[in-house]
Amino acid sequence: MSTYLFITKRTYKPKRVAAGLDIWWSCSSTTRAGDSALVYVTGVGIQYEWRVTSDAVPNKKWKYRCDVEHLRTFEPPISFRKICEEVTEEDWKPPHVRFRGYRSIKVPEKTARRLRRLRLD
Repeated sequence: MSTYLFITKRTYKPKRVAAGLDIWWSCSSTTRAGDSALVYVTGVGIQYEWRVTSDAVPNKKWKYRCDVEHLRTFEPPISFRKICEEVTEEDWKPPHVRFRGYRSIKVPEKTARRLRRLRLD
């Protein structure tokens, strides 16, 4: 199983997934059922972790979408600054270019474990 970082704006209302009001989200074409998604809300940080419950399918508006379910809310969210402090550019470059151009990106497992530990320890 893989871990992805889904990058979204608050205006897309990712909190609706936690409430069970939305069950699908934009994702990468390679996303598969059983994968995890850390959800980075622009201006907030990594705020949620979701489980992907379906393989990615084509979608006219978003290119691909997959079904998701809420696993946890990170309180406080993991800030962009904290991500860059914890993850070196050598380990994972996207945060060091401010996630420019990304909406969904695979996270190396070592990096995903490190990020989760920030809120689970």
